[in-house]
Amino acid sequence: MKEKLEAMLYKVVELSNNKYIAAIKEGVISVIGITIIGSFFLLIAYPPVPQHWFETIGIFKWIAQNREIILLPFQATMSIITIFVIIATAHHLARSSELPVIPTIIISLIAFFMTLDWTRVIEAISFKEIIITAENQNMMMQLLQLDTLPNIGDKFNIASGSIKSLGLVMPLSNMGSKGMFVGFLCVIIVCSIFKFFKTRNLTIKMPDGVPDGVIRSFEALIPLLVIVLLFLSLHLIPAFLPTVFPDGIIDLHKLLQKLFFWLPLIVNSLPGALIMVFFICLLWCIGIHGSSVVEAFTFPVLLQLFEANAQAFINGEHIPYILTNQFYYSFVWIGGGGGTLGLVILMAFMSKSKYMKVLGKSSLAPCLFNINEPIVFGTPIVLNPYLMLPYIVGPMICVIISYLATKLGFISQTVAAVPWTFPAPLYAYFATGGDWKAIILVVVNLSILTIMYLPFFIKYDKKLLLEEMNESKDSSENKD
Repeated sequence: MKEKLEAMLYKVVELSNNKYIAAIKEGVISVIGITIIGSFFLLIAYPPVPQHWFETIGIFKWIAQNREIILLPFQATMSIITIFVIIATAHHLARSSELPVIPTIIISLIAFFMTLDWTRVIEAISFKEIIITAENQNMMMQLLQLDTLPNIGDKFNIASGSIKSLGLVMPLSNMGSKGMFVGFLCVIIVCSIFKFFKTRNLTIKMPDGVPDGVIRSFEALIPLLVIVLLFLSLHLIPAFLPTVFPDGIIDLHKLLQKLFFWLPLIVNSLPGALIMVFFICLLWCIGIHGSSVVEAFTFPVLLQLFEANAQAFINGEHIPYILTNQFYYSFVWIGGGGGTLGLVILMAFMSKSKYMKVLGKSSLAPCLFNINEPIVFGTPIVLNPYLMLPYIVGPMICVIISYLATKLGFISQTVAAVPWTFPAPLYAYFATGGDWKAIILVVVNLSILTIMYLPFFIKYDKKLLLEEMNESKDSSENKD
């Protein structure tokens, strides 16, 4: 059994180090700062104050009247988060694949933009009768919202005037987190095609003396043409087969959403959360950065769930998801991975072992800000049979309690991103949009974690104390 578990963990770690998975993980992590800035303005637009303040108190009345302006930074970050993720992911994958970075990023963005359903916006201004011609047939079908093309020669009486085209627009709906998986797919396809042409020298070569930027641009020309033609087929094929593709596009976004509909369901489920926390803590216990490995697979989905919560919060809609990355930092990782703040409190104030007391007191301040590497490797928790069990089980109990508390409506869902170094009570308060009951839940979970660690801590502390006494005794005998 032990050998099978070790083999499985080795495969998970090996998979997380795959260059594509690693690039996706780094790409998503790179935009954390962007989500925090966007959430900062979200909290300004919706401060945690009573609703009637927005009607009676000056500053809050001004906020209510100018919310759209205040939320512009949020819309410029979270609403197009996939664009930033594509840039970061393409950057990391290009470097690991030894491809020119800037051309790879540009081509990846072009590919993604070509997956979107561009829409022609038209405006009608006072006309009486319109006769359908070959030139205006498609435009009139859009204007009149007809299911099929009108016949040439048909007449429509409309109380308005001439038609003015306002050009093409790209919908924002798939530029938020909803389009992230298509963004990853675009980056992987672009890098694979680019690498194929580069390794076989199927690129345009420039003579010596040409600036490096020009060389890189022409080197990418043939791969760019192939990639553009490939993604153009998403629109050309429906043009030839309109009855098969009535939407006028092979919509990769809808296709992947249907294909992976189960992924958010699992990540947002209690069993899925328990499995995730179990593996994160187990990997830490054997000396592997558990969060780095597991979040390579889960973080993109958690970011999608968080962005959906934030948008629902702005629109005044029901907040759909419980489990986001902010949920774990609020109620589970209290003091860092394994919820070690409870252990540090015991070490600092109850230890009889000199080593444990000194380590506990020196680690208390960092642990308040969720930095617990000194505890994980200094106590140590890694490969420590005394502390591994509470390190794994304690956070899982916190997941169950916090999930049920949110599900039953005792606390609000997380809607804002907060810097991970915020102490857990403040983190939970701001992440839930100012729900004071979240602070109470943090205190409850911290108490549970402390109680979970207590019997194991006592045994380990006695062991270290005995070792220190023996060392002291041996040292005294040697002096004699």
